Amino acid sequence: MKFILKIGLLLAFLILSKTTFAASCDSTCQLNQINSYFTALDKINRKGSTLNDIDSLLDLTHDDVKYIHVEYEANFTKESWRKAFLRNLERGAYPGREREHFVNS
Repeated sequence: MKFILKIGLLLAFLILSKTTFAASCDSTCQLNQINSYFTALDKINRKGSTLNDIDSLLDLTHDDVKYIHVEYEANFTKESWRKAFLRNLERGAYPGREREHFVNS
């Protein structure tokens, strides 16, 4: 449950980080953004993911995005978040599960 709350807060920040875009993005648009984020995240979190999958996820975020994970005391910029994903990818840390996250559509 904490994970979902953290992701929800992150997504709210991502969606609202560009005020002009956020003002023109209705609830359907926002839901599409959330689904795109989780789809991209799921591609990274499974065996066989690639650097392209990481970059596709991060392309969905603002250049000034911050990912803060309180439990693990992580505070990532977009670049340090990318490096963390790359380290996990290189060490084979991803378990291979399909569709780990669930978003209501």
